[in-house]
Amino acid sequence: MALIVIGKNINLREVNISDAKFLLSLRTSPLYNKYLNKTDNDINKQIEYIKNNILKNDDFYFIVESKDGKRYGCIRIYNITEETCINGSWIITHDAPYNYGIESYFLIFDCAFYYFKVKNAQSSMNKKNHILINFYKRMGLEIVSEDPQQYHFHCSKEKYGEIRRTYKRFTVEHFCIKTTQQV
Repeated sequence: MALIVIGKNINLREVNISDAKFLLSLRTSPLYNKYLNKTDNDINKQIEYIKNNILKNDDFYFIVESKDGKRYGCIRIYNITEETCINGSWIITHDAPYNYGIESYFLIFDCAFYYFKVKNAQSSMNKKNHILINFYKRMGLEIVSEDPQQYHFHCSKEKYGEIRRTYKRFTVEHFCIKTTQQV
């Protein structure tokens, strides 16, 4: 079974093998990979990564797509426990409408707090990625630690509820997730 998180203008659809070329193009593009971990430009490795990801119960990799199915990026939620999860691998294409990135941010946190029912969410960000660091701070995430390369952010379910109310124009009124057959 695959998850689809339903948004206002976009959905988060769990990746499948047919997304391998798209994901590889994002992760190896100089436009998008400046602050990412290095990815080998090898389609077979990408396919294997997706296959292995699908088999995990604590790792969900989503395609950000418009309601008509056009792909505009990706985002992950992983290391999911009762207490916490990590959000990451977030890439939005430059041709995406401005609100798709913001909406995907809210959908992944909705998924964390309302579907997986975690109490806290975490994200890490390369210290050189000033645009996303500022975005995370505006969204109310707090830096709780750092290492030489990254800031580590935290958000509680309660804090997220406040943030969500402030930015309700980017969120769905009622969180909805459905399952489909994995392709």
